[in-house]
Amino acid sequence: MYRYPFTPYPNGWFRIAYSSDLKVGGVMPIECFGREHVLFRGEDGKARLLDAHCPHLGAHLGHGGQVKGNDIACPFHDWTFNGDGECTDIPYCSKIPKRAVLPAHLIREQNGLIFIHHDAEGRAPSFDFPEVPEVADKTWSDFVRFHWRVRVHIQEVAENALDLPHFEKVHAYLNIPTLAQFDIEDHTFTINVQAARKVLGIVGTSEMTIKYHGMGIVHATVKTKPIDLKVILTTTPVDQEHVDIHIAVLFKKSRIPLRNFIVKQYLKKEIAHDFAHDIPLWENKQYFE
Repeated sequence: MYRYPFTPYPNGWFRIAYSSDLKVGGVMPIECFGREHVLFRGEDGKARLLDAHCPHLGAHLGHGGQVKGNDIACPFHDWTFNGDGECTDIPYCSKIPKRAVLPAHLIREQNGLIFIHHDAEGRAPSFDFPEVPEVADKTWSDFVRFHWRVRVHIQEVAENALDLPHFEKVHAYLNIPTLAQFDIEDHTFTINVQAARKVLGIVGTSEMTIKYHGMGIVHATVKTKPIDLKVILTTTPVDQEHVDIHIAVLFKKSRIPLRNFIVKQYLKKEIAHDFAHDIPLWENKQYFE
């Protein structure tokens, strides 16, 4: 039985891939919103997203499909489709059937990530999301990446950011955070919380500003001693029961390479361990309004 009294698929922008994982000529299978897709990058460097299954005999273009120019060719019979989903070539047939079409999806590449726009009614985007300047700033690190597939609704993940008492009980905070800011504006909400936390063996005040853009994209700034972080957290519905949660963390680099190495190793261990504490709670709870 479906556990929630609302749709598993809210409208908005949602992450589907890291830009660096899709090279020119690359092909990736993508699963989201209860459907399978194929993501590919043409020779012009542009990423494109189509429904996955060839309308001819149902082969999955994300498994064995090949990029030809800016199009993708089916691995079964070499039918070729452009980024709008139109069949452009059938090697053994001069006439292309009208039904040889694949649904194409609106995507955007920004902040080192690729996003899909979902709207249940097929409408144009009602909001944008901002650039994260730290991604292109050489004084900040590359992404430290984390991924979980979790049996939970995306709304539970969003509400979790405002559940301040659980930060002390479930996570590595030494007290319940103080809520210094809570603002709602259009498609966004922003909170600022402050609490004591131990980082690299040093106990100090951790200040975290979290801004949600729709339900799928979070930009967060974390200021602690001795580390400053920029975090992009994305949650994407996979099917009615599961979401993909990705965290991409950047830290302000030092001029000392050894320190940067230590910070990166610390983040890999600490964030993976700390965030994972939420997962068994999400996967086994009921939703109470």
